[in-house]
Formats: sequence, C-alpha cells, structure tokens
Amino acid sequence: MYTYKDLTAEITDKVEAFLTANRVCHPDWVTEALMQDHADLSGGDEECALFSMRANFRNEVRRHINRFKLTPELAADPQLVLPGFRRLQMAYLVTRDSQQVAVPVQSLTNVEIEAKCIELVSMSNGCLEHVEELRRYLADRVDTSRLSAGT
Repeated sequence: MYTYKDLTAEITDKVEAFLTANRVCHPDWVTEALMQDHADLSGGDEECALFSMRANFRNEVRRHINRFKLTPELAADPQLVLPGFRRLQMAYLVTRDSQQVAVPVQSLTNVEIEAKCIELVSMSNGCLEHVEELRRYLADRVDTSRLSAGT
C-alpha cells in the first residue's frame, strides 16, 4: 500500500535532485515529475492515485486553513480581518488535541490569545535579527567583491 511516507520520500528525492543540480525547485516541476512516475493508473499505481487524491484534498484544506497562520509579512487579507480592526484576524491557527485548527478569535482562550501575542513579538524580533544578518552579509560580500576586483 502506498503511504504518505512513500510520497514524502519521493518528493524529498525530487527536491534534492533539483537542488543538487543547482536548479530552481519549482513546485509545478516537482509535481509533474511525480505525476510522470505514476502515470499508469490502471496498473499498480491505483493505490497511489487514490492516496494522492485524498492527500490533495487534505492539502487544499490545510492551505485554506493556513491563511490564518501568523507570518512575518502578515498582509492582513481584508477577508480575514475582524471588522473594525486593521490586523486582528477573524480566526487563528492554534494547536488543540495535537491538531492545528482554525479557531474564531472570540472562541480563543485568554491563554491562546496571549500565546499569539508572544508569537508575534518573537516573529518581530526574529525579523529584525534577519535584517541585521542580511545587511552584515551584504557588507561582507561587497567587501569581498572589492578585494577580488583589486580595489
């Protein structure tokens, strides 16, 4: 029986092959390579096809729900923002019973709201550190290029 572990291993192999070859790893290209590997739906790949269909549905559901995940760029999609606010989302992703679920903001516990506040502060600190490291890298790269150019 074809399992999620099998799919993950195949995806990992494809991604590593692209990256090892110093090629851009576009999701559509990896997907097409996988589809070509499992083109025989009338033969031994029927289980793979059924698994993939279910996984695709699950992935699309996850993608839809993940719109509520906090991200550094947090674009504040107007469809997700609570009326009267600029950033407060209608729902947030939280872990309950070991599962990530989208919970309407009014149903979040005080502890969950405080955890989101801590997460946002941590993200902002991480973003600032990231900026500092990028600028340091750029300064080092510029200095290195000057040396190699003989200036």
